[in-house]
Amino acid sequence: MAVINGTNGTDTLIGSNGDDVINGLRGDDVLIGGAGADKLDGGAGFDTADYSWSSAGINIDLRSGISLPGIGGDAEGDTLKNIEKVIGSDYDDTFTSTLAGRTLEGGRGDDTYIVNAGGTKIIEQGWGGGLNDQILTSLSHYTMDDNIERLTYTGAGKFTGYGNASDNVITGGAGNDVLLGGGGADHLIGGAGWDTASYTDSTEGLVFDLKYGSNTSGIAVGDTYTDIEAIRGSNHDDVFMNVAGFKSLDGADGFDTVDYSMSEQGITLDIRNGMGKPGIGGDAEGVTLKNIEHVVGTIWDDVYVINTRGITISERDISASNDEIRTSLASYTMDANIEALTYTGKASFTGYGNAGDNTITGGAGNDVLIGGEGADHLIGGAGLDTASYADSAVGVTVDLVSGQQSTGAALGDTYTSIELIRGSNYDDHFVANDAPVGFDGGDGFDTVDYSWSDGAVTVDIRDGVGKPGVGGSAEGDTLTNIEKVIGSYAGDSFTSSIGGVTFEGGRGDDVYNINAEGVKIIEQDFLGGNDEVRTSLAVTTLDSFIEKLTYTGTGDFTGYGNDLENTIQGGQGNDLLFGGDGADIFIGGEGVDVVSYGDSSVGVNLDLMTREQTGIASGDQYIDIEILRGSHFNDTLTGNLISSNYFEGGLGNDVIHGGWVADHLYGGLGPANGPSAEVDTGSAPQADMLYGGEGDDVIVTAVDDRGSFAYGEGGNDNITVASGTADGGAGEDVLTGTGNQYVLLGAEGNDQLFLNAGGFANGGEGDDTYTVNTSNLVTIRDDGQGMFGNDTLILNNVASAADLNLMRVGDDLYLFSRADQQAVVPDHGVKLQDWYAGANTIESFKAANGDVLPVSADAFSMFG
Repeated sequence: MAVINGTNGTDTLIGSNGDDVINGLRGDDVLIGGAGADKLDGGAGFDTADYSWSSAGINIDLRSGISLPGIGGDAEGDTLKNIEKVIGSDYDDTFTSTLAGRTLEGGRGDDTYIVNAGGTKIIEQGWGGGLNDQILTSLSHYTMDDNIERLTYTGAGKFTGYGNASDNVITGGAGNDVLLGGGGADHLIGGAGWDTASYTDSTEGLVFDLKYGSNTSGIAVGDTYTDIEAIRGSNHDDVFMNVAGFKSLDGADGFDTVDYSMSEQGITLDIRNGMGKPGIGGDAEGVTLKNIEHVVGTIWDDVYVINTRGITISERDISASNDEIRTSLASYTMDANIEALTYTGKASFTGYGNAGDNTITGGAGNDVLIGGEGADHLIGGAGLDTASYADSAVGVTVDLVSGQQSTGAALGDTYTSIELIRGSNYDDHFVANDAPVGFDGGDGFDTVDYSWSDGAVTVDIRDGVGKPGVGGSAEGDTLTNIEKVIGSYAGDSFTSSIGGVTFEGGRGDDVYNINAEGVKIIEQDFLGGNDEVRTSLAVTTLDSFIEKLTYTGTGDFTGYGNDLENTIQGGQGNDLLFGGDGADIFIGGEGVDVVSYGDSSVGVNLDLMTREQTGIASGDQYIDIEILRGSHFNDTLTGNLISSNYFEGGLGNDVIHGGWVADHLYGGLGPANGPSAEVDTGSAPQADMLYGGEGDDVIVTAVDDRGSFAYGEGGNDNITVASGTADGGAGEDVLTGTGNQYVLLGAEGNDQLFLNAGGFANGGEGDDTYTVNTSNLVTIRDDGQGMFGNDTLILNNVASAADLNLMRVGDDLYLFSRADQQAVVPDHGVKLQDWYAGANTIESFKAANGDVLPVSADAFSMFG
């Protein structure tokens, strides 16, 4: 027995062929025992036991303290102590280590490494090592060193094994193992448990052709699997193909695809962010998907259960297939070539179709279904459900009657349990059927059409959602953002409290309730029935082919008829009614109401006694009308014999006859207490002829009444002229002049004449009173009864008796204020014409303060 001791340095110590004891002592030593049962003690440092010269394979077991005796070749009977590295032979060696931090180098043979301690390093030479080296380990995680071909787990728990760049065989145990082959064509054997072939160590996305392998790419090329339940892809974009036989596919990170296009049957998939349910049918049978963002379907009928966002489905355009998506997501947009979308949740749902012919089914909530292009069947289910065309790039026609008129995205669409139809943001047309539906036009000019209704409809349009419709096809319908409604062939009722709406009534007797500006009414022709507009607007003009206009408000109203025979009815206020052409009936109601012919293009002739009327007044009738107003041209207005007449001539040279009762006659427009929507804007004089007739009449000429004559005739009349002539006739009349150059003629009776500007007055017979309210020169000639009369002149231009001045010019007597000292011929005050020639029949004179003026005595004493 040789004993060989090293130094404190780095030694190489070689034993004999006998049983040697070799002590390395200090330093990093190499100990070569050779043949014999040697005791190798490396001592301190990193020491190596070298069996590279052995002529046969060796079996070494490194443990704490002294190793088990070696077996085979030069290791036969050897014990090792303080050895950090063992170099094997060129044959098939076996190394066992339960010590951490050891290095095992196998040499050329097919070596086996039994590693049960972490930190063990294995060296196999790529250029001369064996071709079937293996590691057996009980460690829960193990990464194969280079040039090792096989890794086998010998433990009882879960195992994660990492291969190298070689063609590896990695075998798991009874637990749930994760095997990562790395580069090379690897064979991954899971054993018992749920085992995963993982590629999360790949630096690129992969293609897995799990049946044929021909399309496989990257580090998965050539890999095969035994007892592997799950495949986990890389953290990049992966594609899984021909996946039958596996139980789970996990895409990990990246945008990952599972391609079922080669499946010979249709599939049913449950896809979730976590682990979905196992698939059914074809290549999906029993396979669960995790972290999958994209699925390529089969050519058969596929069903996808998708409760996770971010999933894309690709289906081929196969006309014979019928693919469906079922989802509990609150909103979902169908991928191309999917035919059906079904909501499986419990809340409200928004479903978007594609360009194909889709069936979209909602749930128990208030759903919005948007079919898109194609002939879609939209099924709302329970709740308040909407078929929406808000995504359409053009306006649509939705025909709920036959579908034959449907256009755009609505072409071919059908509906089940749909309560609301929402149009596009363009001009839409909805043809209503008998089912109660809410129509929402969205933006654009949108129409709801009830022309196919079997009965009359009642429609109410308001800001927001209108009141539910009544009758016919409108029963229960609500209208929102609708700009036009087409009625039925029966008598319809339309109501609008917003502007910008058009109603088209059809042939029945239709009623339009208009409470907002800007509402347009369309009646096609004279066959449209007897139609009526009821309005609360202050001003309303009847559209064509409407027969009746009724005011429903409480204020003053101005209503305009059309060319038909209209009935126009006012309300509680002071109304102004224009009939237009046609034989119209005017009903004024309460208040002071005016029928005006100011819209006529020619003068009119109104004779309330003979009923002979011309122009647009022909055939007109008046009920509760207080004022008749002429045109802007030359009119003839004649009252009746049994009631008071109130006539306004308007512009033009008019002739007005009052009749036998107390009348109000105005050459122009009446006073402000009546309706005055028209303005007297005439620039030329209005030479009107106004005849009061019998009765106590009020007659007022136009503003510019030059050439006008107002005749009170019988009765106690009140006549006001500006520059025209007022003739009171019989009776006790009140005559007033307000302009210049007027003429007031009292004629018979005790008359009152008010001279408010420069003009002429002659009281005629009777006890007349002249009141002068101007400093301008007025002329008075009284041809009354002399001393038998009792005429009075009140000079409001003379303050008192002391203020009176008298002057005689020829046969005329001038009376004026001392403040108005005048020379030769006065141009202010009162001129009593022919006073000194016998026309001195005014008996009483008064100043503004009531002083009695001694005009008669003074005039004769001073100038007689």
